[in-house]
Amino acid sequence: MTDILLEVIAVDLEDAKRAADGGADRLEVCAGMDRDGTTPALPNIEAICAAGLPLDVMAMVRPRGGDFVYAPRELRAMVDSIRAFREVGVDGVVVGALTSGASVDERALTALVQAAGPLSVTFHRAFDCVSDSSAALRALTAGGVDRVLTLGYRVGAPRQPTDVERVRHTADEADGGPAVMTGGLLADEAPARLRAAGIREFHLGRAVRHGETYDQPIDPERVRAWKARLLGRPGADSG
Repeated sequence: MTDILLEVIAVDLEDAKRAADGGADRLEVCAGMDRDGTTPALPNIEAICAAGLPLDVMAMVRPRGGDFVYAPRELRAMVDSIRAFREVGVDGVVVGALTSGASVDERALTALVQAAGPLSVTFHRAFDCVSDSSAALRALTAGGVDRVLTLGYRVGAPRQPTDVERVRHTADEADGGPAVMTGGLLADEAPARLRAAGIREFHLGRAVRHGETYDQPIDPERVRAWKARLLGRPGADSG
């Protein structure tokens, strides 16, 4: 058992099998990666859960791309999706909801967490769009969220290296609250700096795929190499 956990984005059962073969610890199952991830189809989740793979399965619950301010009907759809995913055996869900004032939508969060029940709950990169991260962390702690994903720069901005200092600051502020998970585009020295900051959960998507594009499948060798790099093993190469 290692204290470093690697979560990999999967879009289908083949991705899930390849991630497991490479030694990933957890999946985030999504559709719509051209929209930064949306709710996957129930049969897709059901097939992955039924495969008996040796990793946890987290299901994205996001009804559309764009902002994270949801109408009541969208929130109802999210709650329905969570309940359906519970029925087929997911280990957790990935959610996020904001107010028009760029704060955590606490009423929506309560509904989503209640629907999740005993499942693990991740608050996704909607966190990177809040106006006050300290207040957001307090709301997520009070709301019963298990972890928060942050790359340290705003969703929708051009892809860029993860802001290690902002992630470190978030981890400091979250002490005693949700675990902080990061990933994305990690510079060579980033894993060591993040480990030193207490980050133990990492989330990767393009980096573990052939050609680093969602049009290509997960490469188990890249998963293996990244796991070694995140663990700080000498000579590890991200491939």
